[in-house]
Amino acid sequence: MAKCRSLIFHIVTLFLCLALLLAGCARMQDVTETDEPADTPEATAKETPAPEITPTPVPNPDAGLTESMVSDYFYRNYPDMTLLDCFIEDFDRDGHEEALAVAGFGDEISGFYILRYRNGDLVQVGDMAGNDSGYAIEHVEPVRMNGSNKIYIHAALTNFVNLYGFSLYALDGDEIRLLVTSASPTGVGDDGLLDLEDDGVYEGYYQHRWSYDVYYYPVFSTYLWKDGEFVPDICRIELPDYPDSIEDTIHEYLILSILDLDHCREADDRLAMLFTGDPGKAPELHLDAIAGALFNDIMELDDGLNLKVSRKGNQATARMSVADTDGTGYAYTFHLVKMDYGWSIKSIE
Repeated sequence: MAKCRSLIFHIVTLFLCLALLLAGCARMQDVTETDEPADTPEATAKETPAPEITPTPVPNPDAGLTESMVSDYFYRNYPDMTLLDCFIEDFDRDGHEEALAVAGFGDEISGFYILRYRNGDLVQVGDMAGNDSGYAIEHVEPVRMNGSNKIYIHAALTNFVNLYGFSLYALDGDEIRLLVTSASPTGVGDDGLLDLEDDGVYEGYYQHRWSYDVYYYPVFSTYLWKDGEFVPDICRIELPDYPDSIEDTIHEYLILSILDLDHCREADDRLAMLFTGDPGKAPELHLDAIAGALFNDIMELDDGLNLKVSRKGNQATARMSVADTDGTGYAYTFHLVKMDYGWSIKSIE
């Protein structure tokens, strides 16, 4: 009986050991299958091309003009210059893009080029523009003008002291055309484009002058853009009190005649007081010859108007002689009368 129980015990133990062995083998097989990577290194290498064989994009002539094309053009054609700014627009609205390339040396603007893009090639229009004012260029930009679908080129000018002005250009066929330059030749003034609607589209421009180019009479004028050109709009002038001497009366009359301000009510009203005679009988004044001598008179310099005044009661006569640059002389006689507001010119001979 004891021997039988011992045999049964050994058989059960043998089966348990066999079961445990089989379970351990199955667990090892599961772990091995789970830890094996899904993709082998060979498969990964086949999916990622080596850097040296990555395809290089080929420019498409129909893809459009880009700044990098303009930069490459400058590198090849103007290696000594710097491309400071670049604007890509269809400036003349012909259905093709052009590049406005602002160029210079270092960070100083020398001017700008217009480059046309045709059949995948860049072609320069004319020569450098924007460098014809005598002043430094502060910045260059494309602008819109009221009532026109074209894009224009605005060059802001300055002397970095007391002068601000501008030039405006248009792309016209194979020409960069200067439309207007507004900048005081004296180096003192403030001129700029006029945005009346504050919408980035310009309706005209303004001029503010106060130096010797206007004989120190501050003048503010505006010009409106109409049908592709600028026309005078309004004008304001700051006038001093009415002159209290015969010489100053003649000076102011000549100043306002030389300035010849359009649409300026203050100037017209003052001229009507300064000259109360018959305008049809007044001789034509040689204002070019008078302008320099008048300035010298105001500044108390030599070679002035040489006024010789004689007065008798409420009547006065003033003789004036001037010469132009080639030495041709001109002489005039002013007849004045004392009005309740001051002296007034009755006639000029």
